[in-house]
Amino acid sequence: MRIPGHQKRSYTWRWTAALGGLAVVTFALVMALVVTPAERVQALNLTVNLTTDVADVGDTSGDGAFDLGETADGTCDTDNVTAGSQCTLRAAIFEANGNGDTADTITFGSLSGTINIGSLLPVGDSDPSVAGIDGLAANTTIDGNGTLTVDGGAFNCFEVTSPTNVIRDLTITGCADGIFISTDDADANAVRGNTIHGNTDDGVEISQGDGNTVGGTSALDRNVIRDNGDDGVFVGVLGTDGNIIAGNCIGTLANCSVAAPNSGDGVEINGSNNRVGGTAAGAGNTIAFNGGDGVNIAGGTGNVITRNVMFLNTGFGITSGFPTPTLLGGCADAGGGNVSCTGMASAPGDIVDVYRANVDLLPEGDLFLCTAIAGGGGAWGCTFPNPGGGSATATERTAPAGNTSMFSFSVGIPVGPAATPTSAPTSTPTPGSPTATPTRTRTPTATGTPPTATPTATPVMESVTLVVGCNPLASTYPENTGISTIAAAVSPSGALVSIWSFETGVWRGYSPDYPALSDLSEVDRLDVVFICVDRAGSFARPKV
Repeated sequence: MRIPGHQKRSYTWRWTAALGGLAVVTFALVMALVVTPAERVQALNLTVNLTTDVADVGDTSGDGAFDLGETADGTCDTDNVTAGSQCTLRAAIFEANGNGDTADTITFGSLSGTINIGSLLPVGDSDPSVAGIDGLAANTTIDGNGTLTVDGGAFNCFEVTSPTNVIRDLTITGCADGIFISTDDADANAVRGNTIHGNTDDGVEISQGDGNTVGGTSALDRNVIRDNGDDGVFVGVLGTDGNIIAGNCIGTLANCSVAAPNSGDGVEINGSNNRVGGTAAGAGNTIAFNGGDGVNIAGGTGNVITRNVMFLNTGFGITSGFPTPTLLGGCADAGGGNVSCTGMASAPGDIVDVYRANVDLLPEGDLFLCTAIAGGGGAWGCTFPNPGGGSATATERTAPAGNTSMFSFSVGIPVGPAATPTSAPTSTPTPGSPTATPTRTRTPTATGTPPTATPTATPVMESVTLVVGCNPLASTYPENTGISTIAAAVSPSGALVSIWSFETGVWRGYSPDYPALSDLSEVDRLDVVFICVDRAGSFARPKV
């Protein structure tokens, strides 16, 4: 490119420029020769071979602290005799932290046993450094022993302050948080394959930082996060976007089935755009038995909770402030060993995940069944192999943000072909298709004239047969009859899952198991209600 007025330049200028460039190169070479070792070191591969808790040679007091004036020298030599002959975990972390922006690794060789630590282990105390603390080949426990610091609180076992660190395959116990990811710079760290238990606060706390991963889709990446004093995993509110919690056992032992509850929530989320579970094979967590909710979305938006196994948490499976779908059409036998469920979402395009419901406590799904995308008007439907009966529940994720709802009221899943024909869809429902409404005989019409005489004290009752699923019936109870009266008329006891009625453009529902969540309080004469049961039964009502 030529600049006007500068088309011609003398050879003198060119030689001057060349000499200037040579000077720059010479200066760069000189600087390369005088840089400090920490600026030109290579990545370290450090092997811990001592279970004691002291730092490098500068730890003259033996208290495990990094004494003033200690410098990283690239060797893990606690004994100050032979490099690498005595290497503690604290000394290895100190060396890695001081080794600049390098991908250092710390392993434990054949070392097994317990490392009793006297203060937190600062991972990434300077710039990003430690690429991996890997206990895969060992059987090593990091134990804070519940030691109290001078301010009266226990310290965290690991405190991560930089990005791209990996902590895996250790047992971590006896601290405040097992692992505390603490700063806004602490992005893209990974916590994998650990057993994190018996800590007084959270198993893993992501206080700040984006894109961190707890677990993974491989069985080797699964963390067992149990028996902690508060949440299994806590995700904070400042700069905690895009974190992933996948494939873990939270609130159970390593088999993901035996109870070992965390005292608080399985997972608490306060940030945005985080994910618990996922659609990839192995991404779902097992979250069970915890003292709070399975997943508590306490704040933020765009948090996706999908395809996890949740059961027997003391609170809800999911607590969320976003709209919950309904299974208004219920679930019906679709032939060939399949079941079809239909319902309504709050908006077209929303994603509905259907699960088998664990109905022992509050609604939560313990087996993923199918996914549907809501069509026009919010109608949705999907078909899945019959899981052997039980009940179905669903969550809704808004599109495209991914805000996830609580679990819906549950409805029954038929066990095999129904004895009494129902209006099972003849094909898999498609998005936008009308909600399937079972047709039945013996549904009274509204053509009769209500009796004008004063009702007798004991009205003549009739019995209506109920089949598994949601039965549309016209109520003949008097005006403003309490919904508890309707519920009590369902037999056998315990068969009722929910009752639904469409009032003033809104579906209202009632469940005997979750009365606090119900908004259907009464029905009027000849109101059409959907009585959903998980087994065949009957419904008693006054005879018109």
